[in-house]
Amino acid sequence: TYYRNWDLDNNIRVDADTIDIGAYEYISSMVACGVISSDTTWSESVLINCDVTVNSGVTLTVEPGTVVKFLGRYKLNISGTLLAEGTNDSMITFTAYQQSSGWKGIRFYYTASTNSQSIIEYCNLTYGYANGVSAVDKYGGALLFYSCAANVLVRNNIITNNHAAYYGGGIYISNS
Repeated sequence: TYYRNWDLDNNIRVDADTIDIGAYEYISSMVACGVISSDTTWSESVLINCDVTVNSGVTLTVEPGTVVKFLGRYKLNISGTLLAEGTNDSMITFTAYQQSSGWKGIRFYYTASTNSQSIIEYCNLTYGYANGVSAVDKYGGALLFYSCAANVLVRNNIITNNHAAYYGGGIYISNS
């Protein structure tokens, strides 16, 4: 089945895995794209429609039970702090809308030690695919830590169905 990802006003059409039959969509999910330059909280349902970067000194908090769905081959760059703290009963999910093409993962790339500790706990990371243009973008399908001086806690997660063009289908760590 073929469909357009945007309505007639170039707004996202996909919401909670459904597309209605109208020319204009009602989107109840939060839509994220671009640079996060102030402390931000995501909850319930978040749709990512371009690369997202959390600036240094800024905290992105993802509430338990939130589903973060990447609508294309986009990545979440963490230059600041990520607090993705789900619970055993209310995990956070990071996944791709189109599982066959995936998303580009969560990237800690030259993240400075001056940021607060990041936490990725009780998260489900699925369908990440690292196959970018640069060599480093071909590592770490779900999580990449590259020359990362930041303190990051990763525990109690489910990391499945991820792959990379080079190494670290689930997690890749280098100089970190």
